[in-house]
Amino acid sequence: MSSSGLRARKPGTSSPGGGGGGRGSAVSNDINETSASHQSLMEENLRLRLLISSNQIANACAKMGPLFFYDEKSSSLFASPWTRRFYVLQTDGRLVAYATPAAAAMATANGATSTSSEVTSSPANTQGAPCVALATTNVVGLAVQREGVKVGRYFAFRLVEPTTGAVVLRLSSESMHEESEWVAALHTASRGFPTRERATSDANQLTPGETPPYSRDVSPSLSTDSAAVVAWRRSHGTAAAAAAAATTPTPTTQNGQTATNGSKAAATANKRPPMQACTPVHKRVASSILSSEQISLHRHSGIINLAMVIIVVTHFRLVVENLKKYGMLFSLRFWLGTTGGARSEEHLPLLVCYLCHPLFSIAALTLENLLARTKSRALDVALRIVYSAVLFAVVAIPCRVINVTRSEPLPGFGLLAVSLVLWMKLYSYSEANAHLRAMYRANKALPASDRLLDDVAYPRNLTFGNLFYFVAAPTLCYQVSYPRTQRVRKRWLFRRVVEWLFYQALTLFIVEQYMIPTVANALKDGAFDRLDVFFMLERVLKLALPNLYVWLCIFYALFHLWLNILAEVTRFGDRDFYKDWWNASDLEEYWRTWNMPVHRWMLRHIYHPAVRQGLPKAAAMILVFFVSAVGHELLIGVPCHILTCWAFWGIMGQVPLILLTKWLRKRLRNEQLGNILFWVSFCIFGQPASIILYMRAYQKTYGV
Repeated sequence: MSSSGLRARKPGTSSPGGGGGGRGSAVSNDINETSASHQSLMEENLRLRLLISSNQIANACAKMGPLFFYDEKSSSLFASPWTRRFYVLQTDGRLVAYATPAAAAMATANGATSTSSEVTSSPANTQGAPCVALATTNVVGLAVQREGVKVGRYFAFRLVEPTTGAVVLRLSSESMHEESEWVAALHTASRGFPTRERATSDANQLTPGETPPYSRDVSPSLSTDSAAVVAWRRSHGTAAAAAAAATTPTPTTQNGQTATNGSKAAATANKRPPMQACTPVHKRVASSILSSEQISLHRHSGIINLAMVIIVVTHFRLVVENLKKYGMLFSLRFWLGTTGGARSEEHLPLLVCYLCHPLFSIAALTLENLLARTKSRALDVALRIVYSAVLFAVVAIPCRVINVTRSEPLPGFGLLAVSLVLWMKLYSYSEANAHLRAMYRANKALPASDRLLDDVAYPRNLTFGNLFYFVAAPTLCYQVSYPRTQRVRKRWLFRRVVEWLFYQALTLFIVEQYMIPTVANALKDGAFDRLDVFFMLERVLKLALPNLYVWLCIFYALFHLWLNILAEVTRFGDRDFYKDWWNASDLEEYWRTWNMPVHRWMLRHIYHPAVRQGLPKAAAMILVFFVSAVGHELLIGVPCHILTCWAFWGIMGQVPLILLTKWLRKRLRNEQLGNILFWVSFCIFGQPASIILYMRAYQKTYGV
């Protein structure tokens, strides 16, 4: 590079020659020399990268790094076939796959050359276990072919037999630059078989991000001729050029224009030559896109968009059909219980039951303070009996009031739901304090794992503030203190309240506009009495869709919005109210993940106490479902005034269904299919059938 064109000048000085024209000529010469220097630097950068790629064969390994391995056996519409592995390309042409980068580094440092069926003996990890090579492929004599961008994120390439075209290995990288480097390294290791791009009939049909279909050698001759660099750039597309440009500053003119010296020549070189009448269009062995070998390598966003359009159009048709047939049925008065023969004064006893809930809490706190102070065993037993009576009254009194007043199902359901929640809270309060009391009397401290930083020592936790915070907090398990947030986010809280009101209204609208007419039509002509199987199936399936939406709205409004609202108001820190139950592969996983407050309560106060008493785990699980079944029967049967035990046996029937779905998942070895079975059995058939059965019994009992 000439230094005269790049040397700095002091401001105000002129170039030799003295005049303004001389200065303009000097500036023009500087621009030309800078542009030429830039082009030379870019070409030199590319040549150095080629030299490094070629000279890597002399090192311990030619290249190493993470790649995605295509496993044809796992290829499906529901699971990605790309598995992340760490690959090491050795100098002898062997491509070794390891599970982790650490295993690859140790194996490379010790000269490991294990095959897929061998375990290296020399390298070992920190625990002394040998490093396992998952697979080894000899790339000598193989051809490397690019496949472009697959699934919108993978820059894929494959190793094939040059004679038969059989695919030996399919790999990909999430970085186009890494993909180019791997292709170059694999070509060098293959010793003489050039990399070829996938040929297509038209450059416009290429996958976005895929390079043009030139058949060029990845490693051109390393001469000073720039034509080799141009050819190498043509075969690599834009990957290496972009990498080189990222490390080299682009010269600009005084007007901010990018110097374009040599750009026309590069653009001309990158143009695809015109096709002749004899130009071959079939140059490779290829499979159809929808074949099992290719279906997971391509994007299917268009099909997904079509499915979404079909869903939207189908639902819109159902909305129009419903409005045309029934009109607008939604009425707020209906949900307030002032229509349908119900009188407002009938709800007054239910309101009194709500007002009794604080009295039950005060009684529990009083009994706990008496138990903490008493030293008489007889008095302790008597206080425990009174405590049990209080807990029994928390649920028994609302059940009796609902049954005597013959209240509407919805107000009765609300009262009984709140009463059951309070009963579970007070039961946890009594059990937790009983354990703390036993430790206190034995002068023992709690284990460090059972304490928080701001724990209050027993019996100083037996205060009104401590108990009523627990009653208001979104949890069913008592402990003397909880993780707390720093402040209440008022704007965030306001948005959640608005969302909660919206989802409540949406749920009521779907129930009255879609579910009630569907159930009424199902029970109108006595098809269930005649056991018309096809009509019953049609009614269940028609009810399944609105029921599913109501179920999802209730879940979101209750477990996400309402519990988060309570947590924000009380500054409750642990807001893990649910897991990803929608991904459940069997019913057991669903019951463990969809309602975390109840799940933790069952574990803490039913399952583990039963196991500690010597009950087998299977029997303890059945006991948990028994308690849940009793609660569901009370929650559904009492407000509807129908104790048929259908809800009880529906919950108890989950035990054999859990065993069945777990067996099917292991048998079929497909978690996605287990998830589909869960949705179909639980939400598509189970819940709609239960709703129709209860409504049929309610109609027969009360003639509604």
